[in-house]
Amino acid sequence: MDRSTGNSIQTAEISKEIKNHFDDLIHTLKQEIGAYGKLCNSFQTEKEVLMTSSMEDLIEHNLAKEACVRDVRILEEKRSVCADNIARALKLESDYVTLSTLVTYADDNRKAQLEECRSELSLLAGTAQKMNAHNKLLLEFCLQHVKQSFELITDLLTPCPTYMQTGMMNEANHQGHIISKVG
Repeated sequence: MDRSTGNSIQTAEISKEIKNHFDDLIHTLKQEIGAYGKLCNSFQTEKEVLMTSSMEDLIEHNLAKEACVRDVRILEEKRSVCADNIARALKLESDYVTLSTLVTYADDNRKAQLEECRSELSLLAGTAQKMNAHNKLLLEFCLQHVKQSFELITDLLTPCPTYMQTGMMNEANHQGHIISKVG
């Protein structure tokens, strides 16, 4: 058998293997885009739930959001495995491989799909971060308001001591207290 023929067959097999890995990566990226889209929708719903202050809705929503985050994490891991498979097939060091690096090895069709996925995924991930930060601020504001309300109620319901440690009557201003003890 001619060496050049053997090499071309081997190159064709590797090329097919690499194409399959790129197809897996593209498929995973599209799934990840869908998961990030769901996560962004989840953050929008969370904002609405926070505004309505329904505890049941908030608990239900948190469970759904946790499922979205779990899906995103699973797909990120799957994406990493796909990228490692491509890197191994291309004999690249997989520790330093990025999607931008891998795109340079893809054929034109897959390159276009990968670039589109990378762009959309980057946009969605950024949107998710911004929405999450906004909801965090909203939640912090709500918690601060609740804390201040509790402090106000506690202050209104806690009477000032009637007698000081010296035994003298406390002449503190009792105005604003709801409860006053008669003794």
